[in-house]
Amino acid sequence: MVQYMAKFLPDLANDLAPILELTRKDVPWIWSDECNMALQRVKKRLTEAPILAHFDVNKEVVLQVDSNKSGLRAVLRQEGKPVEFAPRVLKPSECNWTQIEKEALSMLYGLERFDQYTYGRKVKVQNDHKPLAAILSKPLSRAPKRLQDIMMKLCRYDIEFRFVKGVNLLLTDTLSRAFLEMTMLQRPQDHELCK
Repeated sequence: MVQYMAKFLPDLANDLAPILELTRKDVPWIWSDECNMALQRVKKRLTEAPILAHFDVNKEVVLQVDSNKSGLRAVLRQEGKPVEFAPRVLKPSECNWTQIEKEALSMLYGLERFDQYTYGRKVKVQNDHKPLAAILSKPLSRAPKRLQDIMMKLCRYDIEFRFVKGVNLLLTDTLSRAFLEMTMLQRPQDHELCK
């Protein structure tokens, strides 16, 4: 149940971090007070009223994305209300990417993750990385190879990119800056954090 509800609760992975740490190969299974407190926090959050809005096909779709050194975050919104959250830990190879590549990847991740909402309709993508706006407006041939690959995949979507200061992307920026040891939304092989 927790895994299913993770997409509806922002930053649930932070609450689960002490428990998820026990699932790693190199960590001995010792249930601590910290794990017990984490379990109680998760139970409490699961019983609170939902904070998400229902998706409405007639309303404008806004995708807010951000990245940091260890993960990607995407929030699908309508009329300022979150519809769904999608955090993802970066794979070890992605940790070495430049920041602009990570920001572009966060956009692609968000669009693909919410494909049932984003494909075939106009999507306003908001991000706080100003250089991304410049690179997206250039011809594909002038972008670095890795960005070309991402930009080709983005061609599938009808997007309108807009730079927005981080203070105006409070929810996404906060999720991006939060420390995530692991996330329940990932496959086991994706649980490694960038070192």
